[in-house]
Amino acid sequence: MATLAATAGLWKWFGQKWVEQRLAVRLEKFKTEQQKELERLRHLLSSRVSKIHEKEFEVLPEAWRKLHELYGWILHALDLTFKPMLRDMTDEDLEEFMRTAPASHLSESQKETLRKSSDRAHSYNEMKLSNDMDIANDKQRQFTNYLIENRIFMTEDLRAKFETVQAAFISALTSYDTGKRAGAWEMQTSGQMTMSRENLQGLVDQVERAIQRRLRYDEA
Repeated sequence: MATLAATAGLWKWFGQKWVEQRLAVRLEKFKTEQQKELERLRHLLSSRVSKIHEKEFEVLPEAWRKLHELYGWILHALDLTFKPMLRDMTDEDLEEFMRTAPASHLSESQKETLRKSSDRAHSYNEMKLSNDMDIANDKQRQFTNYLIENRIFMTEDLRAKFETVQAAFISALTSYDTGKRAGAWEMQTSGQMTMSRENLQGLVDQVERAIQRRLRYDEA
């Protein structure tokens, strides 16, 4: 009986050790698999973050370029740019003038009207402002669509700064265009004041600094 009890005890001990060993093997295998999964997830996350940052280097400079392009066209559309001295131009000077921007944007019929006008300065300004307003509105739509399509690649701070400038642009264009159509000088002036350096340049500068910080411009 003692021998049988000892044998049973020995088998129990071996059985326990076998179970413990199997559990240890399975546990080690589980840990290895978990580690591999964690590494896979880390790599996937790192890859996605890297792709987002790569997209930022594409999106932010393009958004900045579109902002400045729109800024320039709005200044033209709101009659805030230098006016050429058309009254003092010879016919030859006028032809050369119409071959360069922004006069080159006039249609051929508009250019012919300008050639025949008794008040070239007034005619040119009216035609130019109408063309420039159309172009500015089109650039505004392009800028707005670009921000909508790519806002996911911008930080919340950058989105807010871009949208603040965008709102100012829309306000200026709408106010000036509506005022001009209605003959309301106050609305036209309000639009021009929105685009003044004192009111807008500070907002544009904030966007520039935010982009430079995001792209680590100072480390380049």
